[in-house]
Amino acid sequence: LPDIYLYSVDDLSAIIETNRQQRAQAAAAAEIFVTRGAQAYLRERRVHQSQNVLRSFRDQAKALQDEEVAKALLDMEKGTSAEQALNRLANNLTNKLIHAPTMALRDASAEGRADLLEYLRQIYGISDNSDS
Repeated sequence: LPDIYLYSVDDLSAIIETNRQQRAQAAAAAEIFVTRGAQAYLRERRVHQSQNVLRSFRDQAKALQDEEVAKALLDMEKGTSAEQALNRLANNLTNKLIHAPTMALRDASAEGRADLLEYLRQIYGISDNSDS
Protein backbone atom coordinates (compact mmCIF):
# COMPACT_ATOMS: atom_id res chain seq x y z
CA LEU A 1 0.00 0.00 0.00
CA PRO A 2 1.32 3.48 -0.81
CA ASP A 3 2.28 5.77 2.10
CA ILE A 4 2.23 2.88 4.53
CA TYR A 5 5.42 2.17 6.44
CA LEU A 6 6.36 -0.75 8.57
CA TYR A 7 8.40 0.14 11.64
CA SER A 8 10.16 -2.41 13.74
CA VAL A 9 10.96 -2.09 17.44
CA ASP A 10 14.56 -1.31 16.43
CA ASP A 11 13.35 1.59 14.23
CA LEU A 12 11.32 2.99 17.11
CA SER A 13 14.26 2.57 19.50
CA ALA A 14 16.48 4.59 17.16
CA ILE A 15 13.87 7.37 16.94
CA ILE A 16 13.48 7.39 20.72
CA GLU A 17 17.27 7.56 21.18
CA THR A 18 17.57 10.48 18.73
CA ASN A 19 14.80 12.35 20.55
CA ARG A 20 16.45 11.63 23.91
CA GLN A 21 19.77 13.04 22.68
CA GLN A 22 18.07 16.15 21.33
CA ARG A 23 16.31 16.72 24.66
CA ALA A 24 19.60 16.21 26.53
CA GLN A 25 21.29 18.81 24.29
CA ALA A 26 18.42 21.25 24.80
CA ALA A 27 18.57 20.71 28.57
CA ALA A 28 22.33 21.36 28.60
CA ALA A 29 21.84 24.57 26.58
CA ALA A 30 19.07 25.68 28.94
CA GLU A 31 21.29 24.99 31.95
CA ILE A 32 24.07 27.16 30.49
CA PHE A 33 21.53 29.91 29.77
CA VAL A 34 20.15 29.80 33.32
CA THR A 35 23.64 29.72 34.87
CA ARG A 36 24.76 32.76 32.87
CA GLY A 37 21.56 34.60 33.73
CA ALA A 38 21.98 33.85 37.42
CA GLN A 39 25.61 35.00 37.34
CA ALA A 40 24.65 38.24 35.58
CA TYR A 41 21.88 38.86 38.11
CA LEU A 42 24.20 38.25 41.08
CA ARG A 43 26.85 40.54 39.58
CA GLU A 44 24.34 43.35 39.09
CA ARG A 45 23.00 42.83 42.60
CA ARG A 46 26.52 43.14 44.07
CA VAL A 47 27.09 46.31 42.01
CA HIS A 48 23.81 47.74 43.24
CA GLN A 49 24.68 46.92 46.86
CA SER A 50 27.98 48.82 46.53
CA GLN A 51 26.29 52.00 45.26
CA ASN A 52 26.17 53.54 48.74
CA VAL A 53 29.91 53.00 49.19
CA LEU A 54 30.62 54.47 45.75
CA ARG A 55 28.35 57.43 46.42
CA SER A 56 30.03 58.07 49.78
CA PHE A 57 33.46 57.82 48.16
CA ARG A 58 32.51 60.40 45.52
CA ASP A 59 30.82 62.67 48.07
CA GLN A 60 33.90 62.59 50.28
CA ALA A 61 36.18 63.48 47.36
CA LYS A 62 33.82 66.29 46.30
CA ALA A 63 33.77 67.67 49.86
CA LEU A 64 37.58 67.69 49.92
CA GLN A 65 37.62 69.47 46.56
CA ASP A 66 35.13 72.11 47.73
CA GLU A 67 37.08 72.66 50.95
CA GLU A 68 40.39 73.16 49.13
CA VAL A 69 38.88 75.44 46.48
CA ALA A 70 37.37 77.59 49.24
CA LYS A 71 40.79 77.81 50.93
CA ALA A 72 42.46 78.75 47.64
CA LEU A 73 39.89 81.48 46.98
CA LEU A 74 40.35 82.81 50.51
CA ASP A 75 44.14 82.84 50.02
CA MET A 76 43.73 84.83 46.79
CA GLU A 77 41.41 87.29 48.53
CA LYS A 78 44.17 87.80 51.12
CA GLY A 79 46.63 88.64 48.34
CA THR A 80 48.30 85.30 47.70
CA SER A 81 49.17 84.92 44.05
CA ALA A 82 46.97 82.66 41.95
CA GLU A 83 49.97 80.43 41.21
CA GLN A 84 50.74 79.93 44.91
CA ALA A 85 47.08 79.33 45.73
CA LEU A 86 46.73 76.77 42.94
CA ASN A 87 49.92 75.00 43.96
CA ARG A 88 48.70 74.82 47.56
CA LEU A 89 45.28 73.59 46.40
CA ALA A 90 46.84 70.87 44.23
CA ASN A 91 49.24 69.77 46.95
CA ASN A 92 46.61 69.68 49.71
CA LEU A 93 44.03 67.93 47.55
CA THR A 94 46.53 65.33 46.38
CA ASN A 95 47.72 64.64 49.92
CA LYS A 96 44.18 64.28 51.24
CA LEU A 97 43.04 62.03 48.38
CA ILE A 98 46.03 59.68 48.60
CA HIS A 99 46.17 59.48 52.40
CA ALA A 100 43.77 56.51 52.81
CA PRO A 101 45.30 54.47 49.95
CA THR A 102 48.79 55.23 51.25
CA MET A 103 47.86 53.97 54.70
CA ALA A 104 46.23 50.87 53.19
CA LEU A 105 49.39 50.13 51.18
CA ARG A 106 51.54 50.64 54.25
CA ASP A 107 49.38 48.39 56.42
CA ALA A 108 49.16 45.69 53.75
CA SER A 109 52.92 45.75 53.37
CA ALA A 110 53.47 45.57 57.13
CA GLU A 111 51.09 42.62 57.39
CA GLY A 112 52.69 40.78 54.47
CA ARG A 113 49.44 40.94 52.50
CA ALA A 114 50.80 40.57 48.98
CA ASP A 115 47.24 39.97 47.75
CA LEU A 116 46.11 43.38 48.99
CA LEU A 117 49.21 45.07 47.64
CA GLU A 118 48.56 43.56 44.21
CA TYR A 119 44.89 44.57 44.38
CA LEU A 120 45.81 48.15 45.28
CA ARG A 121 48.36 48.20 42.46
CA GLN A 122 45.61 47.19 40.06
CA ILE A 123 43.12 49.73 41.39
CA TYR A 124 45.52 52.64 41.16
CA GLY A 125 47.50 51.47 38.12
CA ILE A 126 50.74 51.37 40.10
CA SER A 127 53.71 49.63 38.50
CA ASP A 128 56.24 47.91 40.72
CA ASN A 129 59.52 49.71 40.04
CA SER A 130 61.51 47.70 42.61
CA ASP A 131 63.15 45.74 39.78
CA SER A 132 64.69 48.85 38.22
